[in-house]
Amino acid sequence: MPYRNPEQRRQYAREWAARRRREFFEGQSCSRCGSLEDLEIHHEDPSKKESHKIWSWSEQRRNKELEKCAVLCHDCHKKISDESMRTEWEHGIPYGYRTRGCRCDECRAAHREYMREYKASRKVS
Repeated sequence: MPYRNPEQRRQYAREWAARRRREFFEGQSCSRCGSLEDLEIHHEDPSKKESHKIWSWSEQRRNKELEKCAVLCHDCHKKISDESMRTEWEHGIPYGYRTRGCRCDECRAAHREYMREYKASRKVS
């Protein structure tokens, strides 16, 4: 629906996507614990994930993406995500120091080296 006011147009789009999301989760429950609250979709294989912003897509495209997903409550989704991050984690990766908060000696050393190189590259430019 065209609106002259851009804020009204954005508000309509947000409500439209929220309604589609709400309709999808209606009658669904968490596949791990059976909860009916705070439901989310979880991509079983993140490498096959096209995007997480699917609610504005066409029904056919959205359903194709949802086939790759499981319905989980927020708590179960968080547990699974945390577990997968821990199993995929490699120490010594500089970004891991900032995003995941690892403070082991190896990560600290990698972070120091990364920052040294980063600061040197900023001075040259």
